[in-house]
Amino acid sequence: MSPDNNGEFKEYRRLLISELERLTREVNECRQEIQSIHREITKLNVKSGVWGLMGGAIPVGIGLLVWFLQSI
Repeated sequence: MSPDNNGEFKEYRRLLISELERLTREVNECRQEIQSIHREITKLNVKSGVWGLMGGAIPVGIGLLVWFLQSI
């Protein structure tokens, strides 16, 4: 290899390494964002479960109250 080609290779190598480092940072940022979104989805699932329980308990409670009042 001539000195020019070797110099070009070193420059290309530095560019390649810097791009790989940049891509690694971006992938890590994406992973963190996905984890954050996953936590938010988990919170929403818990909230929807609680609201579903409450929504189902109200008609059952009313039905039991009506049944109890009719049996008196």
